[in-house]
Amino acid sequence: MDAVEYFAGRAAVTRALQAIGFQAVPYDVSYAMNGQNILSDKGFALALQLALRLKWGGFCMLAPVCSSWVWMSRAATKRSATEPMGDTTVRCVAEGNLMLARVVLLLKLLHAKHVVWVLEQPSSSLWEKTSAMQQLMTEMNIYKKFLWMGNYGGASPKPTCLYSNAACVQELAGESLDRSKFTKQTGMTRRYRDTHGAQRVSGDKNLKESQHYPEAFGHAIAAWYAQQCNARLQEAHTLKASHDAAVQANQKAWMSCWQASPDAISSEAGMASVIAYLK
Repeated sequence: MDAVEYFAGRAAVTRALQAIGFQAVPYDVSYAMNGQNILSDKGFALALQLALRLKWGGFCMLAPVCSSWVWMSRAATKRSATEPMGDTTVRCVAEGNLMLARVVLLLKLLHAKHVVWVLEQPSSSLWEKTSAMQQLMTEMNIYKKFLWMGNYGGASPKPTCLYSNAACVQELAGESLDRSKFTKQTGMTRRYRDTHGAQRVSGDKNLKESQHYPEAFGHAIAAWYAQQCNARLQEAHTLKASHDAAVQANQKAWMSCWQASPDAISSEAGMASVIAYLK
């Protein structure tokens, strides 16, 4: 496959990729409650399987559930910049932490296959502050791009951060916003004062709609990947050819050692010498 879109929702990126000839598939809990729920064992197994089916140099878009990570839910989740894992006795927090762990494992697998990946989160999300993401940033180069979803036709400005293992993610447009387009109330939040007089904010009925990508954003991501995928694919194929050649050379060396002295390999010393040679 050319591409996978995890947490796809309405699959705007998948459909845009398919429209220009890529073989892309969506993955989302709304399509199959257990089979595509990354929090279930079956769902995580499928997520891994899809990643393994991606070609070297392929593409992956991920938009993990952000509801417990953003500023609006801090009072309930107790997440903060210094304690991003929050109150794990709260169900949505525990599930968010499990999702984080599994997505990070996916990103490691995708990177090992030289797949271009882009992870999307609202700008107030604390994903970047977690030890899992911080560790990932020490293992590979991760590039960050800030943009406004409102520039792509979103109903609200929605400041957004994209994280990617491809430096060219910074070429995507949308970091400047014309606020005059968003003077009207979007009806996504409700401000009120609680019984103690403190001002509060809660999500309104239309807030959940903002999690879906605007169609224009899906097309922008597809066009961005298409522009640089040939170079990425060529680089990935070269690396894969080198990797395959090394594997074949190791297999050949192993067989040569075995044919020369099968009894020696069965001994501890003989096995140690073969392992040292292969390394």
